[in-house]
Amino acid sequence: MDKSYEINVNSGNVKISEEVIATISQIAVSEVEGIIGTGSSFAGEIKQILSKKTMTGKGVKVEISDTDVTIDINVIVKYGTKIPEAAWEIQENVKKNVESMTGLSVCKVNVHVTGIEAEEEVKPIEEVKEENE
Repeated sequence: MDKSYEINVNSGNVKISEEVIATISQIAVSEVEGIIGTGSSFAGEIKQILSKKTMTGKGVKVEISDTDVTIDINVIVKYGTKIPEAAWEIQENVKKNVESMTGLSVCKVNVHVTGIEAEEEVKPIEEVKEENE
């Protein structure tokens, strides 16, 4: 069951689900250069299945307590990316976006690098033909 946070406004209540916070976080991560995407490792996915814990979004786990939010993000980085710099940028971007869009206080953004991917070089068709001759 998806947890949500309730905000009291003048004319009623607004509920924000963990899934919404996870989606905001994923979009914020996609804006960081050198990050291929969010996702967990194969071992992490098996662990989740066995422990019956659910991820709120692919590679994003959100925990809400009172008005504080803790976000764990699993990312796959492009080979050659300076990981500490990218992780710091993810933390800042996620915190800024979640706080501005929801009014919640983000106390932690934990970044877990679960994979690295090399960019594959795409060769022009002419080069491929020459190699095969």
